[in-house]
Amino acid sequence: MAGLLRRLMVMALIAGILGIGFYVRSESFSRKWCALVVEQCEKRNLFLALDNLTLDPIEGVVAHGLRVYHDQQRRVLLGEVDRLNLDLDYGKMIRHELFLEGIDLHNADVRFPVDSEDPQSEIISISDMNAGMVLVGDRIEMRTAEGTLFGLRIHITGSILKPRPPKVEETEEQKEDRRRKRLEAIRSRRDLIVKIAKGLRHFESAQAPRLEIEINGDLEALEEMTATMRLSANGMRHRDYVCEELSATATYASETLDISRLHVRDHLGEMEASATWRLGTEHVDLHLQSSADLPGFASALLQNDMLREVVFYETPDVVAEGRLLLGSAIPQNAFLPFEGVASVRAGRLATRGELLEGLSMNVGLSTEGCYIRDGILSHKSGSTTFQAMWRHGEGVRYRAVVQMDPRVLIPFARDHQSRETLQRFELNEQSRFYLEIEGEGDELNLQTCRSTGHYDLRNFVYRGVEVEHLTGELEAAGRVHTFRNLKLQREEGEASADLVRHDMDQKKVSFEGIKGSVHVAEVVSCFAPKIATIIDRYRIAKPPQVTMEGDIFYRSPGTDLTVEFRSPGGSGVYPFQDKGYVINDPVGVLKFNDGLLNFNVTGNYNNGPMSCIGKTTLRVDDKAFNFDFKAASFPYEVFGKPAPFKNVKATVASKDGRLDYNVNSSLFGGIFTAKGEASDRKKPMTYNGEVAISAILFKEFARVYSPTNDTAGDFTGHMKFSGTLGDWKSLRGEGALTILNSNLYAVPILGPLTPLIAAVLPKQMKNYNEAKEADCTFTVANGFATTDNIEAVTGVFKLVSKGSVDFLENRIQFEAQARLRGLPGIVFFPVSEILEYVGEGSVGDPMWRPRYFSNTQEKEEFRQPNEAPMTLADQTETTAKEEEPQIKSAQPASRQPATTMRRTSKPKVTEKKAPQPASSRPGSGSSRFNKPGSPFRIGK
Repeated sequence: MAGLLRRLMVMALIAGILGIGFYVRSESFSRKWCALVVEQCEKRNLFLALDNLTLDPIEGVVAHGLRVYHDQQRRVLLGEVDRLNLDLDYGKMIRHELFLEGIDLHNADVRFPVDSEDPQSEIISISDMNAGMVLVGDRIEMRTAEGTLFGLRIHITGSILKPRPPKVEETEEQKEDRRRKRLEAIRSRRDLIVKIAKGLRHFESAQAPRLEIEINGDLEALEEMTATMRLSANGMRHRDYVCEELSATATYASETLDISRLHVRDHLGEMEASATWRLGTEHVDLHLQSSADLPGFASALLQNDMLREVVFYETPDVVAEGRLLLGSAIPQNAFLPFEGVASVRAGRLATRGELLEGLSMNVGLSTEGCYIRDGILSHKSGSTTFQAMWRHGEGVRYRAVVQMDPRVLIPFARDHQSRETLQRFELNEQSRFYLEIEGEGDELNLQTCRSTGHYDLRNFVYRGVEVEHLTGELEAAGRVHTFRNLKLQREEGEASADLVRHDMDQKKVSFEGIKGSVHVAEVVSCFAPKIATIIDRYRIAKPPQVTMEGDIFYRSPGTDLTVEFRSPGGSGVYPFQDKGYVINDPVGVLKFNDGLLNFNVTGNYNNGPMSCIGKTTLRVDDKAFNFDFKAASFPYEVFGKPAPFKNVKATVASKDGRLDYNVNSSLFGGIFTAKGEASDRKKPMTYNGEVAISAILFKEFARVYSPTNDTAGDFTGHMKFSGTLGDWKSLRGEGALTILNSNLYAVPILGPLTPLIAAVLPKQMKNYNEAKEADCTFTVANGFATTDNIEAVTGVFKLVSKGSVDFLENRIQFEAQARLRGLPGIVFFPVSEILEYVGEGSVGDPMWRPRYFSNTQEKEEFRQPNEAPMTLADQTETTAKEEEPQIKSAQPASRQPATTMRRTSKPKVTEKKAPQPASSRPGSGSSRFNKPGSPFRIGK
């Protein structure tokens, strides 16, 4: 029985324990005890809300989802904890007394909003929170509270009086006012810690920064609370900035925060600062003295990359004193939340890629503006001194003297066009740059200010143009820069200008009163390189006297510019068809107007006056032009020699790839006319036209093309032709030629034949060589001029001939027959073949021989129409072989053929042809005059 009783008691105990376990885990237990804990806290003016309570055998009572509110209505959330342990006195709990003795947190996460009254406020979290708080009477003893906020390790200790119910009944308004003040006090103190943690979270360090806080006071009298804070950190890094040591000591008493010392040490030096802030006020009194890398520290702390633009290589000295504004004390659109003065003295530093030798200035700052006095910026190329002042509603005023390379200022220019202009300067050791400027504006932007000044620049290069000296006055209004009274000196001369205005918005440069003796193309290239390239086509050796007026739009239509030049005693080059013509004493007017160039150029060409008037388009995709050209003398190469064209009048027009021309001139005492067209729609350019000559004097013609001949008479002819530019072999044409009152001795090609004819004529026959008339028709193709019907009639005989001129190799191949007239013709009829001849050699030096009474024959074949002409290399090889020692022929020298160019190897033939019979070759034993149907056949 006793054993059974014991077993029943054990079972009852186990059942009770299990029942208690199930009960403490039940929803009913949680609701009941949650309400009881909340009620107990409200009696201490602590307003909580719990999700649930559990009883842990080891940890005891554990509260989950705890939320702390500022008011009984639970409208303003102060913070929340995921879990905490409650220390309960169960004896007092049974007696219905206050039984909450303390609170413990173990690795808990505490979260609270930055603005407790804003439901959308940022939520701040303290992780790994460990804290132990004991409730002793009306006091909360905080043994230790430790957690991590944004990487800042926070340690809090202290003793705080719990809120007490008011002794006097308060109205709702008084309760709300007291609640609001207490909430603001809690927020301001909490925000201070949050700002410190946020500022330090951007640093990396081996050990987390540590903030120690000791608090004592009364939650109902926050103004009487006291606190001591100590911040310490070592080896903190942010990007390339390293803070070797950071420490701060601050005390809070009588609602005043006194930062007695803020110490920073880095690679440059140290910073010492102190500040005083009375909670509830909206300003901090600040004093700072630093030799540290202040921009680097501030950039890391405030996360402002603009401050990183300054890198110090030497210790800077900065002293600042003033008032830092907070909250509503900062006016809307305030320039800076600071009022005070500062001075900066720095050695070598770099900013935006520029290395500077030093910087010093005194600065005054306020919310409405700032001023800079005694500013000096030093650079290896010189220095800049400056002063400036800006204030809201009054605008900005400044004054500066720049005596250094202006390219140093490129990184600080906001406008792309301004940066591009500064980049065009090139200075060297001999350069001197002086600019004195002052201005004012409505905005804090120097590029929009209205500025005036003057400048004196020496030995510099601007956009590739070398300048020895430049002076003038400057006016700038936004993006319009005006230069007045310019005086320019270059190596070749001087120039001046009343005005040059550069409008960057309209992309226009205006010129007024430009005059001088410099190369105008180089001056224009400073503003409009494309137009300068066009002007430079008229290359003038001696710097001309120039005047210039008008506007240049360098990226859009609208250019209206007039350039006049005169170069007495100088010379210029007029370009046409990829060839330059030298003009002496050039005088010209160039008018650029919206994509067109009108020109009027006069001068002296080949010891005679000339003029060229016309216009051309400046557009790259349009090559249209037209001009009228006149020249008293204009030598032009024809078949390798300059033909003396005189009194030339030419009209040329080109449009849509077609060029039309009409030329009239005097030539060799006669008249020359040519008209036709050329087209470059296909490459290479093709052409066609018609040439006519009238009464060309043989004597004048012979002086150029056959200097050894002397003759009288004249010739007239015409020719229609076509071909490809640059390819004489492509020339095709046909024409006719008539010679009057000529002496056969001097007729080209036929002249040397007359002595051979005279050798067989009776001496009594006089005037055998006087040809009253000669004519022929001819064709041109494949580099040959060919005729089949030359007839020259004298008083004694009629000379008939045919043959070809290879004008590419300067060779001829002709056959001729002299037919005696009257009785001598009857007498000589049986032996008329003795008056048949073969001509070889060159146009200027033809050699004739009788066909049947000479044992000489042509040693090489005439070039075939489908063969390429002999190259310069072939000629060189032939000449070398001809200069080798030779065994002299037994034939007389006078009988040797006079060919000026011989082939050592036959050029490649483009088409294969059947072998030519030996009898048909020039110089063969059988005469081609005796072919059936030949006009020279005897008896026909």
